[in-house]
Amino acid sequence: MSRNLEVMSAVKKICLELLLEVDRICKKHKIRYFLYGGTLLGAVRHEGFIPWDDDIDILIFRDDYNRFIKACNKELKVDYFLETSKTEPLSIVTWGKLHKKNTSFIHDNVPKGCFQGISIDIFAFDKIPENKVMRFLFGKFHNSINFIYSQRFGYRSENPSFKRRVFNLLIDCTKFIPDITFKNWYHDLSTKYNKYDNLNFGIHNSFRKFHKKVMPIKYFEETCYLKFEGHKLCAPKEWDKILKSYYGVNYMDLPPENERVYHHASIIDPFNSWEKYLNKRGSYN
Repeated sequence: MSRNLEVMSAVKKICLELLLEVDRICKKHKIRYFLYGGTLLGAVRHEGFIPWDDDIDILIFRDDYNRFIKACNKELKVDYFLETSKTEPLSIVTWGKLHKKNTSFIHDNVPKGCFQGISIDIFAFDKIPENKVMRFLFGKFHNSINFIYSQRFGYRSENPSFKRRVFNLLIDCTKFIPDITFKNWYHDLSTKYNKYDNLNFGIHNSFRKFHKKVMPIKYFEETCYLKFEGHKLCAPKEWDKILKSYYGVNYMDLPPENERVYHHASIIDPFNSWEKYLNKRGSYN
């Protein structure tokens, strides 16, 4: 389907539906979550979606994230599917993705056969070292492991460049480690500092560069409610400081028109399952 306004309106409606499902489960189980990233910016600047944005970002502290995963096992409605590295063996992400079943949002870099419905992102927030030197070293290692993770599990081009072939060869050297062992090791690395009480900074578990996602934990100590598409949803009370850190002091200014772009996907269909597009050869029609 073409990416016209009707389709994007349907995508946003589904993403809001998914967000409200998260809100419902979190309220029932007294789990704190926060609107984050572009969703937080949209709530502050537009009281809803950024007009040219088509996704939702949610942040949850790791302990609450684990509780949320367990709650979903009991509470999640049958219309939805929660993707994690355990529920979806082909998943290439390190965070959670809540999908609407019987929809399609297909990316070329995701392995064929991986669940690819319209979804929202649910990030866990983990503590990082307090010492600046340790934090710097941890950040360098984190970026390297993130790159290996995304490339090891992601779809590879059939005609890679020479540089890409070299990268692929190096990444393939890690494949003596079984996939599940590698993913568990990555999880342990990401969460190793959560047991310490005297740490003041953390990061969310996306593939974004380390230095771009470091945040003071105190920014998330208190919550507030912001309007989002007619609903009052949870956000960090220090949203102004977070948005300035993330987007700069002029975050309320609209970007140039050439930067107002949707996230890329090769197939978008709010009305049919991604499996419809998967042919017998294991590729998409």
